[in-house]
Amino acid sequence: LTYAVDPRGKPELIFPGVVLALLGALANARSYGLLQKHRERDQRALDAPSNEAALNDAGTAANSDACRTSAASIRNMTICIVGGVLMSFWAPLSAKGMKGDGGL
Repeated sequence: LTYAVDPRGKPELIFPGVVLALLGALANARSYGLLQKHRERDQRALDAPSNEAALNDAGTAANSDACRTSAASIRNMTICIVGGVLMSFWAPLSAKGMKGDGGL
């Protein structure tokens, strides 16, 4: 957004850099999700009950834990996206404020 307000710099370097940063953030999020999934699987293997009734109770508990984890993940992603959008407005407004004699 800052480049739209104040087009300085080399766009052939800026835009690929932004794409690489986005890909890095997505890779980080994916790896964290896989890490959590493997930790949960390992924990379930350690806590595996021996009888079938306990297995059914554990399955129900695992499903409710998965729902809670999913809801928490959605909430956290929403907070991150809203925060990112709000932060993205700071630099363009700052650039526009410094532009010209009067600024904003």
